[in-house]
Amino acid sequence: MSESAENVDSARGGLACQNCRRRKRKCDRQVPRCGSCIRRGLDCVMQVIKSIDGQEGAVQSLEKEISNLEAQLSRLQTTAPALHSTPAVLQQQINPTPVPFEASISTIDTREQSIDTVDLDVLREVETVSLYRGELYSLQKMTRRALRLANCDPRGILDLTPKKSLLASYDASIYSKPNGIGDYLDYDIAVYYASKYFSYIHPTFPIVSEAVVQSILNKVTVGSQSNLGDRVMFYLIISIGAILPIESSAAFDTRNSADYFIRAMEIQYSYDESATTAQILLLLAIYSLFDPGTGSSWHLMDLVTQACIVMGYHQLQPEPRGTAAADGDGVKLFQAAYLLDFSISSALGLPMSIQNRDISSDWEACIVKPPDICTSDSEGLTLVEMFSWAYELCGSFQNDGASYLSYYNEYLRGRILSNKGEIPFLSKIFGLHLATQSIKRSAGASSALEGRDKLVQDHLAVLQNSVSTWFALPWITGYSIFQLGLLQVLFCGGLPQKQRISQISQTLSLAEMILSVISTRFPGLYPHKALVNKVLTQMASSDVESRHNIDFLDGSDLYEFCTNALMSIGMNISHG
Repeated sequence: MSESAENVDSARGGLACQNCRRRKRKCDRQVPRCGSCIRRGLDCVMQVIKSIDGQEGAVQSLEKEISNLEAQLSRLQTTAPALHSTPAVLQQQINPTPVPFEASISTIDTREQSIDTVDLDVLREVETVSLYRGELYSLQKMTRRALRLANCDPRGILDLTPKKSLLASYDASIYSKPNGIGDYLDYDIAVYYASKYFSYIHPTFPIVSEAVVQSILNKVTVGSQSNLGDRVMFYLIISIGAILPIESSAAFDTRNSADYFIRAMEIQYSYDESATTAQILLLLAIYSLFDPGTGSSWHLMDLVTQACIVMGYHQLQPEPRGTAAADGDGVKLFQAAYLLDFSISSALGLPMSIQNRDISSDWEACIVKPPDICTSDSEGLTLVEMFSWAYELCGSFQNDGASYLSYYNEYLRGRILSNKGEIPFLSKIFGLHLATQSIKRSAGASSALEGRDKLVQDHLAVLQNSVSTWFALPWITGYSIFQLGLLQVLFCGGLPQKQRISQISQTLSLAEMILSVISTRFPGLYPHKALVNKVLTQMASSDVESRHNIDFLDGSDLYEFCTNALMSIGMNISHG
C-alpha cells in the first residue's frame, strides 16, 4: 500500500468508513468497521451522525472543496498558455493517429501515472467517481485497471500473464474510432444479441429498459447521434448477448462480442454522478461473469458500489413491496448491485463492499419473506426475492436463511414434478448460489436444518438435469459447485467409512464432472477441479498421497473452510 494511503492526515487516508466517505470527512479508523474497510483490512469507526449535523457538515465540506477547486482552476488558467503552446518544429511531429480513450484523457503532469503503478487504494475513494473526477485518476482508468486485476486476489495484483481476453483484444486493437462511430452495425445481428440479453439476463437484472435499448439501436444503425452513455450501455448489452453460448458457441459470436466490447471501451464517455454510470458499471460486472479474461468481477463490484453510494441509492426509501418500479431505477440498481456484491464476494470467500449496517434501515420495507417467495405460478426467484435472501444472510453470521432455503427447495421439487420446464437461466444460477451459502451457514452447530447432505445432492441435481447449459455457466457457478462438494465432505465426515465414501464419491464425481466443463472456459477454476479430482482418487485408494496443497485459496475464507472439510475425513494440508 502506498505511503499516502497509510497517512491519516492525507486526503486519501482519512476517507475510510461509508458515512465519512460520503460526507467527505476524515475518519479516525477505529472499530467497529464498515463493509468497505473490512474489505480492505482497514480500521475505521462507523459514525452515527444526525441528519441536521450531517447536512451541515456536508455543506461546509463541499464549500471548502469548491474553494479549493476554484483555486486550482485559477492556477491552471494562469499556466494554460504555457501548457498549450507548441513549437512549430514539434507540431510537424504530432502523430494524428487516434489513441484509445485512456491515452486521450486530458491530464497534467502531476496526474500522469502508469496504469501499472496506480495504487488500488484509489478504488476506495468515493470522490474519485464524484466530486474529484478528473483529479489524480479518472473512473475510466479505474475501470480499465479493475478489468486487468487478477480475479479473487484481494491484494489487487495485476494479472499480466498472456491470455485471450476481450481487454487484451482492446489493447492490441489498431483502430480507434471516436465515440464508437464509424463501423457498420448489422441491425439484424444486433437485434438477435439484444434479444438474448433480454431473454437470459434482463429477467433477473432489470437494470436497463428494453424500450431505451431499442431506441438506441435505431439511432446507431442509421448513424444518428445519441447520448454517449446510452451508446456505451448499448454496446455492452449486445456484447453480453453475443458472449452467452446458450444458443450458439460459434467463434463468430465471440468475435462480435469482442468487437462490441472494444467499441464500448473506446467511447470517450465522461463518467458522472448519474444512473447511467451505475448502469454501465453493472453491465461491466455482469459481463465479467462470462468472459474468462475480462478481469476481476470482485474489483469491478467495488466501482459499482462506489457509484451507488455517490448516487445515494443505499439510503433510498423504497416503496413497500408489491409496488412496481421502473426498470433501471435506483431501487433496482441497488438491489442488483447488492446481489452481485454478495454473490461474487461469497463465491470467492472475500468481504463485500457494503454491509447491512452501512445502508438505510428503510430498505427493510421492500424485503420479501417466505412464504411469499417462489409462488407456484412464478418463473423462479425474482431480483427482490434474491436481494431479500442475501439481505437475510448478511444480517448476521448466525443467519442461515433456513426459511428461504426451505421454500426454495419446495419450489424446485414442485417445478420438477409438474414438468413446467427449465427455471430461467440466471435465476437458477443465483438461486443455486444463495442455497449454497445458506447450507454453508448451516454447518454451524446452532442450525436447525436437517438432512443437509441430502440438500447438497438435491441442488447439484438441478444442474445435472441441465447439461445443455454447462458451457454457458458463469464462473460463480464453479465456485458454488466447489463449495457444495466441500460441504458434502464436511457433513459426511462422521458417517461410517463405507457410507461416507459412497456419499462423498457420488457428490464429488458430479461436482468434478461439472467443474471439468466449466474450467475449460474459466482456467482459474482448474485448481479447484484438480483438488476435487485428487480427493476422489484418494477416496478410492488409500495408497494415494494424502496431503493436499490448497495455496490457491490463500487470502480468502475458503482456505479455512476447505481445510476443515478435508481434515474432517482425515486428509492433511500441505503448505508451500
